[in-house]
Amino acid sequence: MSQLDTIVVGAGAAGLSAARVLQRNGLRVRILEAKNRIGGRAFTDRERFAVPFDHGCTWLSAGDYNPLVKLAVEEGRRMEARFFPTANTKTFLEDRWATEDEEREKNRFMSECERALREAAASGLDVPWTDLIDTKSPWMSYLTGRNERDGAATSSCSTLDVARNQGNAELLFVYDGYGSLIESLGEGLPIELEAEVDRIDWGGDAVVIRSSKGEFSSRMAIVTVSTGVLASNRIEFVPALPAPWRSAIEALPMGNFVKVAIQFDSDAYGGFRDDSFVYLGKPPTFIDIVTGLDEHRMAIAYLFGERATEIERMSESGALDFVLARLEKVFGSGIRDHVVTSSRTQWGCDPHVLGSYAAALPGRSDARAQLATTLSGRILFAGEATSKAHYGFAHGAYLEGKAAADRVIAMLRS
Repeated sequence: MSQLDTIVVGAGAAGLSAARVLQRNGLRVRILEAKNRIGGRAFTDRERFAVPFDHGCTWLSAGDYNPLVKLAVEEGRRMEARFFPTANTKTFLEDRWATEDEEREKNRFMSECERALREAAASGLDVPWTDLIDTKSPWMSYLTGRNERDGAATSSCSTLDVARNQGNAELLFVYDGYGSLIESLGEGLPIELEAEVDRIDWGGDAVVIRSSKGEFSSRMAIVTVSTGVLASNRIEFVPALPAPWRSAIEALPMGNFVKVAIQFDSDAYGGFRDDSFVYLGKPPTFIDIVTGLDEHRMAIAYLFGERATEIERMSESGALDFVLARLEKVFGSGIRDHVVTSSRTQWGCDPHVLGSYAAALPGRSDARAQLATTLSGRILFAGEATSKAHYGFAHGAYLEGKAAADRVIAMLRS
């Protein structure tokens, strides 16, 4: 068993980014990936639908902080600021469209909540968002849906954590798939697929990692699996992780979201020309529904939190029926006649992911920095969960992977 300089566990955006930096600097590196593909939570299905469908991350944040924008431009990928639901996106309330007055009230409530969040964060207050706002507002379920989209319910998200997230730039839709962009990062890298890691021994002279493809030894390791996987103890650390790292993992639980994608044989929406809308039903059901793809011949429904978990537990046909029943309320029963095929994502059930994004609990906005702290000069954790300003984004994971690799290089050369 020849010793490597660094082993990277996980071939998502963070792992691929880290390995690229390490390889470019002449270090002996190997990526161990549990799945039979690379990309992690970025995966584009190019076969089932008329257009590429991203199971995971979809929109590219266009801020100057995002190096993936430059990569996408260099690769000639078509991108456009479309489809993502915004404050101006129309809302359907169970059996009717919201009136203009109701939409204004919704936006006023959301603005008040945002202001309360920023003011609390500016004063260093790290509490549940629900401590700061009018929880009896009729638009409370709308706010909860928005927050669950970002990883946590309004009652269980850290105000400081939410306020620090800078992913509020224009969001670009990648037409040939965000997953395909992340996949391109793996070109030329030494990757072992279907190499599921179940033990990391960091107590001896080297880091020894046991996987389904055998044991590997290295001077250091960068672990990029999700906090969902870390919390599940699917990977045994020997010695056990010290209390500060275990506490950080517990303070960064994974949220959940599900996409249900439907292909129609023709334009299924009549005169509705918007790219998306929000369905807000009873009992509280918040669904972002993208309608503009493939010239309005697709629907992609985004469900979050407990509702997402419920949909994951359904059969594929049950998940399709759940979404169609809501679409029928908006566009009529004839929409069922146009269904060609469908697909339902299951990130919360995926043993290699176990959720969507990591959201800090109230009072634990420090957890991301703690998790990113180098363990005993040998083990580093990296991913969207360790990003203070860009958690929940692929570019956040990418930047964290690069930062971890830079630290490894500095330590190995010191």
